[in-house]
Amino acid sequence: MKIALVRSAVHRQGGVERYVWLLARELAGRGHEVHLLARRCPELPHASVRFRPVEARGLFSFQKVLGFAAGVREILAQESFDVVHSCDRVFACDIYRAGEFPLAGDLTASSFAKLARADCASAPRRQDLAAALMGLVGENVALICGGLAAAAQVPRVLYAGSTLRDNPALCGVIAVVTSALGRTPVFPEHGEFAGAVGALRLATSP
Repeated sequence: MKIALVRSAVHRQGGVERYVWLLARELAGRGHEVHLLARRCPELPHASVRFRPVEARGLFSFQKVLGFAAGVREILAQESFDVVHSCDRVFACDIYRAGEFPLAGDLTASSFAKLARADCASAPRRQDLAAALMGLVGENVALICGGLAAAAQVPRVLYAGSTLRDNPALCGVIAVVTSALGRTPVFPEHGEFAGAVGALRLATSP
């Protein structure tokens, strides 16, 4: 397979940087064609791995993040890959590694930027933009709640509020991320009344 691994820096030290370095070495050792899309890679993990330098300029950190994402998009637009595995926020990928577990790109913030892919023939629809934004919110809510539950060794996480009412897509994102953190998501029936709607009803009741 032809695989693109994306990370701003790839080297032996660090956490995610080392993870990508070791992953590239193992994949290349098994005969896959591996491309490292990164700003820096001082040492190739395997002789067959190709380093594809990506420039990211800017005075501020957010400019560098956007610049790196734009540089990755240019490479992906010019060349096709069987799998794009990113460990940074990019405009499109197949697998996005958030925290310490991999998630399909459709369930993460990377899906928001997929709306701007170069191969899209038309402008994104409003419902697609809304779905991507909802996925972004759901991912971060679940990462925070699931992470706190894991730190406190709490097995279940209860999610409630009017936003979840008749919203299976958002519940699905939250459920997948929470489960990936080893916690059990719980969505109580009529849970919308535990949030702002419930507070408003209590405030207006005699």
